[in-house]
Amino acid sequence: MNLRGIMLLVCALAFAQQANADVFHARRAFVQEVCNDVWQSKVRHVYVPDFTDESGKFSTLGRYFAATFAEMLDEASMEFTVVRVQVRRKPK
Repeated sequence: MNLRGIMLLVCALAFAQQANADVFHARRAFVQEVCNDVWQSKVRHVYVPDFTDESGKFSTLGRYFAATFAEMLDEASMEFTVVRVQVRRKPK
């Protein structure tokens, strides 16, 4: 690998690191906004189901995003509990 290739790789990795940090902060801000809305509405329990894809089917990625969102919501929760139940459906 030549110097140009190495520099390109370093720039790509630096950009990816910054993009990851931006996404993380955007997710935290969204979770905080949801927490404020839940707190203002005086809801005591928040249920987070598995997310579905655009066709309405459950997917591994949807389960991952739902679990991640529920964990972030639980960490930032203010006087409410987060209920996370993984939905398992039998194939037809």
